Amino acid sequence: MLRLGFTNFITLLCFNFNGVLAIMNRYKIRDIDSGYHCSIIGTCLTLDEVRVMLEAAYKEDLSECTDYILHGMAVQAAGEISKLSNKITDKLNSKYKIELYKTSSINNHIDLERFWDKSYEEGNIAGAYWAILSHSNCTESLLNKVFGEVHMLSHLTGASERKSRSEIKEFEKEIEKLRFHLTDLKEKLSNSNDKNKSLQKENRLLKKENTALIASISEKGSSIYGENDLSIEIEKLKSKLEFSENRSATLLEKVNTLTEELHDYKEYTELLGKLSDNSENNAATPCARSCETEKDINLQKKKVLLVGGRLSMIPHCKSVVESLNGEFVYHDGGKEQAPTVLHGLAKSADIVICALDCVSHDASRCVKRICKDSDQKIIMLKNSGLSTFARELKRVV
Repeated sequence: MLRLGFTNFITLLCFNFNGVLAIMNRYKIRDIDSGYHCSIIGTCLTLDEVRVMLEAAYKEDLSECTDYILHGMAVQAAGEISKLSNKITDKLNSKYKIELYKTSSINNHIDLERFWDKSYEEGNIAGAYWAILSHSNCTESLLNKVFGEVHMLSHLTGASERKSRSEIKEFEKEIEKLRFHLTDLKEKLSNSNDKNKSLQKENRLLKKENTALIASISEKGSSIYGENDLSIEIEKLKSKLEFSENRSATLLEKVNTLTEELHDYKEYTELLGKLSDNSENNAATPCARSCETEKDINLQKKKVLLVGGRLSMIPHCKSVVESLNGEFVYHDGGKEQAPTVLHGLAKSADIVICALDCVSHDASRCVKRICKDSDQKIIMLKNSGLSTFARELKRVV
């Protein structure tokens, strides 16, 4: 235990010592050309970090300042000989000490450029950017290359943000429509439940009346009613009871259908809400958004075939596929559509999804065989819920 603790202490000490060496012989931010200060502040520091440093330096509450003003104040301070400029340098060195350590032993611009290319490919933009610009072996040509790539990345990110904001507005409109429809469904479901309870009560009363009448007839015999009258009365009661039971069964089926549809719309609304939240989070990142980028899922016009599944879910599944830039095709598994059509659809699809809870065994075996023979991607869903469909589709992309 003691030896292990001592070893860890020595390792930590060496790491801190190497970290100090990595910072030595590096430019401070004020030593770098002021034309690069804007990109350094915007790429390597978050607005929260900038705000904290500025408020500490000026001892003022800057909550009323816009993001643009805060950014401009930090850029101006970066080129001055001041404590704030030193704090900005110290913050950058501390935040990206791993990248500084990795480049501390590089003594030529060729290896430095290789480090940048690898970091850029891996998406580690911010740390590598500061490590390159503050390095004493960074040449003018390498500086122009690195700055140019970061500059263009900010343009691409801005275009992506504008697209995300447009998509958010569309999502919000769709969510509002769904909320209105959801309220309408809830009202219909409530009315159906009330009617169902009323019918069930009526059905119970009819059964009691029927039971009481049969018991009364059995006790009094056929002296009260003639044989024909008794038969007619019994038939009337049977007919009335059958009508009530059929009506109750029909309404129960309607209630189940409405309940299932309500569940489907809830699930679709929740999925749209998550997509909207994700888009808002991605669009909310300010200058630091160029530091880490997440690739959007794109089906690239691939054809997605859904076999089986609940009919009420088909429009939502189609919406999910088209929102991922894909083409949606549906086959009900042979209930209405000819099974022979399934073979051609499956052969032409890039991704085949089979909902096992709402499809025939023949259809599931057919798509399995076709996909195995043609080495196509196939997803076998245990349930045909929308969230399961979306999750499994994104998993194979």
